Amino acid sequence: MLVPINVLRLVQENYKKIKKDYGTLNVIVSFLVLPVVLAAAFYYNTPPENSMRVLKESINFISIVIGFLINALVLIIMSMHNQNRYYKKLKEHLSFNIINAILVGIFYTLGVLLFYGDRPILILCFYFLLFHFITLLLNILRKFGAFIEYKQKEYKT
Repeated sequence: MLVPINVLRLVQENYKKIKKDYGTLNVIVSFLVLPVVLAAAFYYNTPPENSMRVLKESINFISIVIGFLINALVLIIMSMHNQNRYYKKLKEHLSFNIINAILVGIFYTLGVLLFYGDRPILILCFYFLLFHFITLLLNILRKFGAFIEYKQKEYKT
């Protein structure tokens, strides 16, 4: 029987894992302050007539990245047979980060498409989501780097 997925629980679980890995201050700075500052700077330095064009064109970028993230998530889930504790933890954290980035990307895309307009608060929110998505991607790349590093050490031994 199909049961709805509790998306809020997944997002909360992801931020708990990120907070545990990096600490509260780093999480607040990386995933809240940095996107807010970048969104405000980008908003004030982009002419109003270009803001919505930039947001709409970024949907292409996010859509392509989401496709890659879904593929990566499927590959990670299919390779969950390794029982090494570190390896399993790394895959779990990577999976939660990917799911979170996919959700933020979908939320951003739907928001821009459904609430298209030139209201400043909406544009600022969309810029925040865009830069939050980018910080999530950077975190995923960092985790992939750790994953690749671990696999290289595993092959050497």
